[in-house]
Amino acid sequence: MKKKICFIINTLLGGGAERVISTLANEFCEEYDITILLLLNKEEIDYSLDKRVHIIQLPKFKNKLTKFIGISKNLSHLMKELNCDLYISFCTIENVMSLTANLFAKKKLFISERNAPKTEKNNMFIILLRKLLYSKAKGYIFQTEEAKNCYSMGIQKRSYVIANPLKPNLPLAQPNNNKMICAVGRLNAQKNYPLLLESFSEFLIHFPHYRLFIFGKGPQENSLRSMIHQLNLESSVILKGFSNNVHEEIKTMDFFVMSSDYEGMPNALMEAMAMGLPCISTDCPSGGPRALIENGVNGLLFPVQDKQALVKQMSLLASDKKLRMSIAENAKKVADNYSVSTIIEEWKILFHENIY
Repeated sequence: MKKKICFIINTLLGGGAERVISTLANEFCEEYDITILLLLNKEEIDYSLDKRVHIIQLPKFKNKLTKFIGISKNLSHLMKELNCDLYISFCTIENVMSLTANLFAKKKLFISERNAPKTEKNNMFIILLRKLLYSKAKGYIFQTEEAKNCYSMGIQKRSYVIANPLKPNLPLAQPNNNKMICAVGRLNAQKNYPLLLESFSEFLIHFPHYRLFIFGKGPQENSLRSMIHQLNLESSVILKGFSNNVHEEIKTMDFFVMSSDYEGMPNALMEAMAMGLPCISTDCPSGGPRALIENGVNGLLFPVQDKQALVKQMSLLASDKKLRMSIAENAKKVADNYSVSTIIEEWKILFHENIY
């Protein structure tokens, strides 16, 4: 009989953690019985899954006051019922709810922390529960050594550092100086698209023929559309929504920009680099961009929330074709360290050390 693994996350709507879970489920469903527990009842799933992967969605809770308790209670019941050999939750809020549920379920639970605790913006209730509960997990998965080092030695000793796997068979960039810039990621506060829009508006003063394409969907879509209107950017900024074919759509762009306030190991940045797109990224504390980018060699970094620094880096790439070509060529080497096969081997070690 196959050993059973259960991944826990809010939804499988487009996002980095969601794509990692989908990749792991598809890779390991031959060897293991894989279940994905979705805490928020959203019918839409953005990633293709092998038919052998089981999906369970918890019921909806309309009352915010009872939502946390209701989800944790139902999750605890399901964890007992499924009786998996290993549970792995992804992202802070899901981790806190899983740990709460596991106070009663008492199963082998690992938590995958996607960002550094000092950078994530959560409410005080979640921050308090994280302090109270995080030490109770069986083990931990971080994306960078820097993020792991934010935690106590007790947690570090039970931790694995595993980066995100690169999407396989990415197309190579084919830039043709068409004066197009792209950004890819959920439309939420973490990604700080207002900073990108303000910077792009200023950038256009000197480079008026450029257009910005933003791929993704999320809760800030309406506010970003309003901001685009207020900045008179309707003819220069296009919100493209979520795309299952985003790499084909961005391969002819001049360069890629990530304006996030915080990140773990950002899939979108890693993939754009592996394709050979010149990339600009915030230098997120305890995050992956600085692990991926050597500033000026295979990409450009700028301080978090620094509009003028972003405008400067965008202007530098737009005006220097030779620099774009040099950065693009060096960026492609990132694929050597983050291939699916390399990262899957690291997950295999975790599973074998903690299931058998």
